[in-house]
Amino acid sequence: MRFVLICFLVIFCVGSTPAKEWEYLSESKDDECEIYLVNHGWHTGLIIPGKHLEPKLKFLESDFSRPEYYEIGWGDKGFYQADKITVKVVLKAVFWPTDSVMHIVGVPQKPQQYFPGSEIIEIPMSLEGMGHLIEFIAKSFGRDKNSKVIKSGSGLYGQSFFYEGRSRYFMTHTCNSWVGRALENAGVPIRGALALTAGSVTRQSRAAVDRYVCCDQ
Repeated sequence: MRFVLICFLVIFCVGSTPAKEWEYLSESKDDECEIYLVNHGWHTGLIIPGKHLEPKLKFLESDFSRPEYYEIGWGDKGFYQADKITVKVVLKAVFWPTDSVMHIVGVPQKPQQYFPGSEIIEIPMSLEGMGHLIEFIAKSFGRDKNSKVIKSGSGLYGQSFFYEGRSRYFMTHTCNSWVGRALENAGVPIRGALALTAGSVTRQSRAAVDRYVCCDQ
């Protein structure tokens, strides 16, 4: 019953909330950059050029072989790292607040080539917006008493690793709403709290890209 009520409230809010506007728009083409949203079906992630991410997340340079891009995802620790997805694992992830992990993948080529079977959305933004995005990502890692990230195992594919996450996973704070909040922090006109599913965050992202107007246009 609680889940049905939450779904109703989300649908009501989406239908009654006015569209947001872009923040941190580029002042020139030289100030413009891009990231990518990848939709794997039930889960979404962000793909960010390494040249923007590595200066802030120094540990990437030692853990990875300097790929052109990084895919970044956040999600439920038990579900993400499970050897086998069972009903118990799914129900626990949905109905109980659980620990989270960050999943980082080195992407050595264009995202469309590395993930040929996945939906990819290119999202433009200013360098200022990129700064806010990376700050949000950096704060999503759990850290030890020395402020170092905590590696928690090998990742799911390619050159990848799991790291301890900071916040708790719940039905109203999902892997997709984390992506939505990250984009929202970067000034993309998305309502992260309402992006509970992969379909929701991709629809909002496409609508945002359609409304994007660069400085020279």
